[in-house]
Order: sequence, then C-alpha cells, then structure tokens
Amino acid sequence: MTTLLSALATTVLLTASFSGPEIRWRAPAGCPSEREVRRRIAGLLSDAPPGPALRVEAVVRRTEEATLRLDVTIHDGEGQSVRPPVESSLCGELAEALGLHLDALWRARAREPAPRPRRRPDGGLRLAPLVGVGAIKSVKRLGADGVPEAYGSTAFYGGEAVAFIDWRRARVELGVAGDATARRVEDRAPVWWWRLQGSIRGCGRLRRRALALQLCGGISGGYMTSKGGRGASPWTLEAQLGPALTWWVHRHVGVWVGARGSARILAHSEGAEGWERCRWRDPCPDFPYVGFGGGAGVEFRWGP
Repeated sequence: MTTLLSALATTVLLTASFSGPEIRWRAPAGCPSEREVRRRIAGLLSDAPPGPALRVEAVVRRTEEATLRLDVTIHDGEGQSVRPPVESSLCGELAEALGLHLDALWRARAREPAPRPRRRPDGGLRLAPLVGVGAIKSVKRLGADGVPEAYGSTAFYGGEAVAFIDWRRARVELGVAGDATARRVEDRAPVWWWRLQGSIRGCGRLRRRALALQLCGGISGGYMTSKGGRGASPWTLEAQLGPALTWWVHRHVGVWVGARGSARILAHSEGAEGWERCRWRDPCPDFPYVGFGGGAGVEFRWGP
C-alpha cells in the first residue's frame, strides 16, 4: 500500500522567489500544493535577514499506522543534516512544522558570522640585479696629523636570488647575493673585489589589491676576495634595512622594486684573532662599512 501511494505522489520543485532556501517537496495527493507551501514559508521569512545557501528536501509518506510522516534533509556548504521525522494525521500540520523549522534554522544561520577563509602561507622566488654605493674609510694610512684619511666611496654591482614566504602581514626571506667593486688599496691601481653573501630578513607587509609594500630588516654575512688574494676583512657580518614594492601583474608573477641600507657590524680581519666590532668612528678597514643600494627584478609566486 505504501509503495502504491508513493508511486501516485506528485513531485514539485520549488525555487523560492524570496531569498530563502531552495525546497524540494514531495507529498501524496491531498497535501498542500506548492503554492501553499511557498506562501507559508515566504510569509515566515519575509522579515528575515539574508542567510546562507540552503537546499531542503522534504518528503511526506504514509505509514502503516495510517499516519503521515515528514522526513527533512538539509544541504548546506558543509554537507548535509537529517532532521528527526515528524508524524501527524494531517498533512497541513506537517507543512506548518516544516515552515517553522526552516524559519528558526534560517534566522539562526543568518546571525552566525560568515566563516573567514583560511589563509595559508604563500611562497615564491625573486631574481633581481642590484647596484649601490658604499662609504670607505682607510685605517691603514694616516695623514700628517696622525688621523685616518677622509671618507671615500665606491660603487658595487651584483644580483641576488631570494626565496620568500608570505603569511598575512609578514614575510620571511632567505637570499644569496653576489656583488663586485673596483677599489684602490694603498697606492696601487684599482683592482676588482668580489663578495658572496647569504642573508635572512623579516618583513612587515601591507597588501592592497595588486600592490604589496614591505619594510624588511635582517642580517647578511659573506666572504670577500680579489684577484690578488684575500682582503684585509674577508669575513663580514652586516645589518640591513629597507623598503620594497611588488606589483603583481599576474597571480603568479610580479615586478619588484626595492632598496636597502646596510651597516657592517662585525668583521674577521686578516691577522686578527676572532671577530672585531666595527664602529662608526672606528670602522673595519678597507671594504664599505655603510652602503645604500637597490634594484628591480621579478618575483614568482606559487599558491592560490
């Protein structure tokens, strides 16, 4: 008997004209029509705020005890849930129960704050040429008054490769850089000196659409050599600070422009035992102890 009545049941698909749930209503003949169910639910939700996307499947069946049973399944963005069955001898009462349940559920869901998307760290790689200038003060040769010579300057040229990780408003960078400079030692002709450095930097990050502004600070250390052999301060450690701007022309490709200042804080001089601290009035010898440089390059990013 139940199978026969189910075969005779009418199937109605209701797409609500109000901002309520999508309803699939299946019920035997003699139950409220789709217009009546729509009118009841629309009246209950007429003053309700916008809510989440819900799809409701409501099925009314006759039981062996000659009563009617309502089964409700609710689908949302997180899966589906099944409401305990409701039984009644009147189909109209079941339609009313469905409306009251959806009204309470809709209003409760509308008050819940929308879940914030989970943000995962993004990583990438930057390749950029760098140019800059540095200040030198020789401590080997003394003037007539016994005071070290005046300040000088030198230009350096090079490039860097940097791996980075972005997460929210922060960035961590690990880089490898190389540069070269031509400078004069004593009275000899200028010679080329090369330097290889590794660096680690932490950055504060501000992102606005396709533009990302960073202010980064960190340390770098490396080894300097020349065609004629080691320099007076082959091993150095520097502090770095500077801004950068990235324009993401594509989701995974950006144009990077940056600058940074550096100050040498430690050095291992040839013939000295251990590390010696570089000071403003007593700088480490020969190689730039303060510098400013910058460059432009390309950043590649993976992730969403």
